[in-house]
Amino acid sequence: MRRIPSVPKNIQNFGLSFIFIVILPLLPLFLELWCSSTISAKSLAIATAIYSVSIGVSSHDRLLFGFSIIISISFSVAFGHAVSTGNAPAYGSILAGMAILCISGAHLMERWNRHAIDSEEFGFFKSELH
Repeated sequence: MRRIPSVPKNIQNFGLSFIFIVILPLLPLFLELWCSSTISAKSLAIATAIYSVSIGVSSHDRLLFGFSIIISISFSVAFGHAVSTGNAPAYGSILAGMAILCISGAHLMERWNRHAIDSEEFGFFKSELH
């Protein structure tokens, strides 16, 4: 009998980074959408602010880090405005969605290079003996 081949470790590391760095932080938004069939502008603003800074600090790309800080500050201000006035600009949700997609896409490309191409181990698997 032949052994069933497993997914190569570099692809596993990329998949784990995709799940834990890109998808899991957005879980509150997915749950809000699932439970209420909508995502509030306030939730989207604060999630974008936190998500962008968390992606930025986990990145090795200096430009992505800089952009993510600017995006985080901008959406923190938008969140504060929405909370204090009770309303958010109509275009805010579109901009937040675009920001999340752009940051996620850029970070996924970086993670592909780090894990799939350069075979960098992901997270707590870094100390695993081969």
